[in-house]
Amino acid sequence: MMWKTHLNFGILLGLIAIGFLHPAHPLKFMFIVVIAALFPDIDYKNSKTGKNFKLLSIVFNHRGWFHSSFALILFSLLAYYLKGEVLAWAVFTGYLSHLVLDSLTPQGIMPLAPLHIWKIKGRLKTNSPAEFLLNIVIILCIFIIVMKKINIYNIFTALKEVML
Repeated sequence: MMWKTHLNFGILLGLIAIGFLHPAHPLKFMFIVVIAALFPDIDYKNSKTGKNFKLLSIVFNHRGWFHSSFALILFSLLAYYLKGEVLAWAVFTGYLSHLVLDSLTPQGIMPLAPLHIWKIKGRLKTNSPAEFLLNIVIILCIFIIVMKKINIYNIFTALKEVML
């Protein structure tokens, strides 16, 4: 998947998580979710995150260990140890969003890497019209959640009263 789709899906899952977790600092929570949503591609030298860490792409195969459930759990536990439960949930949410999307592509992910090469994969090609459409649907879902959160009806009602 392209970084924009990972970013938007991370935002979507982060907004949903905020509805359940009610973190004290939702913007900080979302910032961590977005970083975690882009982080797994650190092992790919041409990615937004990986181009600054090219050595990792030599040491690790793309969609190998960094795209495994072990990395998801390790980075979530590290966040828990360093900053507590809320940060751990932010890392978990963002990282999981990345793994879910990549599991929909023909390249898939190996959730048990490096212990096992079993793959979860789908048919959604990266940078295809189908991915573009998926990204549009994700953006619409984000828009709906945000509009419900700020209760757009009340804003329009208030504007109407001010103008009259």
